[in-house]
Amino acid sequence: DGQFIKFDKSVDGYMVERGHGVAAPTRDLVRRICEAGWLYRKISASVQNMTESKRSLGMVVQGLAAGLQAELSEYYRLVAVLQAQS
Repeated sequence: DGQFIKFDKSVDGYMVERGHGVAAPTRDLVRRICEAGWLYRKISASVQNMTESKRSLGMVVQGLAAGLQAELSEYYRLVAVLQAQS
């Protein structure tokens, strides 16, 4: 969550807070860009559920969880680099 964009549980997505004078077309573009954050949040929760599961997981599921976690870490690193450049 940022200064103007917050996660809204009622719509299960990120939204620009009202009252900041953001035009509707811009608000729609921001919502579309924020979909990547929504996907990150969903995949991260799934990976966490896989790794914290009490039942024994097969090697395929463990490999999938490790691969997804590596990709999420790389994505997070990319976002940090892009944010530092702006």
